[in-house]
Amino acid sequence: LTYHFNTAQIRALDRKVATLSAESVIVYFRFTLNTHPADLPDKLACLGFADAPANPRQYAINIDNEDCTGYMAALFGFFAERYTRPDRAYGFCGSFIIGSDVNDWSASNAAGSETDPQAYTDAYVRLTRLARTALVSNYAPGRVYISLGSNWNAPTDTPGGMSSSAFLAGFNATNTASGDYN
Repeated sequence: LTYHFNTAQIRALDRKVATLSAESVIVYFRFTLNTHPADLPDKLACLGFADAPANPRQYAINIDNEDCTGYMAALFGFFAERYTRPDRAYGFCGSFIIGSDVNDWSASNAAGSETDPQAYTDAYVRLTRLARTALVSNYAPGRVYISLGSNWNAPTDTPGGMSSSAFLAGFNATNTASGDYN
């Protein structure tokens, strides 16, 4: 498949990354959805979970959808190749952050309050692994970070979520079962 990117938006991002990089600012790309999947153009609606609630802080990326997997692989690969070039033609970004407060899937990284915790964690692990593979294939020291909430031991205040420590334990267990990486 061939994927296309909005040239004007890529050029605007290039200017930002190049300007920040020139000033020795460390740049990270955070991957989240800020628009409800129902409000995305038809071809991009697959990026989010259809039962995500209205008006959360961000929406989770639905890597369980095959079309979404293709889009995200293309996006991660494009960004990794473009922003880790040795000549720094577009600036430099060697680190990705996947999601926001991902241990709260009803409000911060919304996938829907009825989401199965293990299925959600497994999907997040696959998304993180996809990002890491794209990044380290282009830049070996690249880093992919997960974004946990500030509730280390306490459950989230919302019905869909868990403590950061419990999510991290599940994330680690799934990674260990599917092949650890740094």
